[in-house]
Amino acid sequence: MAKGLVYVILGQQYVYALDATNGNLRWRFQPEVLGDIRSSQVFVQDGEVFVRILNRWIGSGGRGYTGSELFALDAVTGDLLFHYHPGRYVHTLPAATNGVVYVNASDWGGGYGSRVGLKSWVAALNTSTG
Repeated sequence: MAKGLVYVILGQQYVYALDATNGNLRWRFQPEVLGDIRSSQVFVQDGEVFVRILNRWIGSGGRGYTGSELFALDAVTGDLLFHYHPGRYVHTLPAATNGVVYVNASDWGGGYGSRVGLKSWVAALNTSTG
């Protein structure tokens, strides 16, 4: 909860901002991702809402892909500030301070990645622009 609003995710498809005093809808955001949204989490900090999305799609030949992305929204209006897609995964909810949001990202999805030469990093992004 922040700025008199409660932020919730319903049905894994939408982020809602509800007025904390009466429950009225203030805004709704539907992330545009490739495939189905499997899970999502919300983190609110300094007037911004960060939404981590885990998504999955099935490509040609039935091969699947799972990845995750980070969306940053204005907490009052719901306007998209930025969208960060590292190539494969955002592993954790972000931490934000002094205008910088930090996320653990990688180009792999499992514990085997470091053994096969794939990378993991901490991304430091401007909270307003990515």
